[in-house]
Amino acid sequence: MRKILILMLGCIIMVSCSANNKVTIDYFMKEKDVVSIQITEGRTGKKIELNDRKKFKDILTKLNGLEMQKIQTREKIKGYLYFLTLKDVNGKKTNITILDNILKINEEYYEIINKVPVPEFEEYFIMKK
Repeated sequence: MRKILILMLGCIIMVSCSANNKVTIDYFMKEKDVVSIQITEGRTGKKIELNDRKKFKDILTKLNGLEMQKIQTREKIKGYLYFLTLKDVNGKKTNITILDNILKINEEYYEIINKVPVPEFEEYFIMKK
C-alpha cells in the first residue's frame, strides 16, 4: 500500500511539473556547450557565422530573456526575422527560427509569453567586413 501511495504521489508531481511548459533557450543548449552560431537575416538572406564566446554569451543572454510556451500550430508559417543554428561540442545542432512573437525550435513552435522585445541581431552583420 505504501509503495502504491508513493508511486501515485510521484505521478502527481510529474504531471503538475509538466503542465507548466514554460522554457527558455537554455533548456535546448547550454552556453558552455556552444562552439558556433550561424545567423541568417530573413529580410536579406545575409548569413554570418560566429565563433567568439563573448558573442555567444550576448546572443544567448538575449534569447534567454524570452520566456516561451509550447504551442500547437496547424498552419505553416512562412518567412522569418532571423534563423539561428547553434552547434555544440558534440556536433548537435539546435535550429531557432524567430518569427516575431513565435519561435520555431527544432520543428516545435513556441510563443513568447513575457513582454520583452524580440531580439535583434543586426549588429553582428554590421561588424562583419
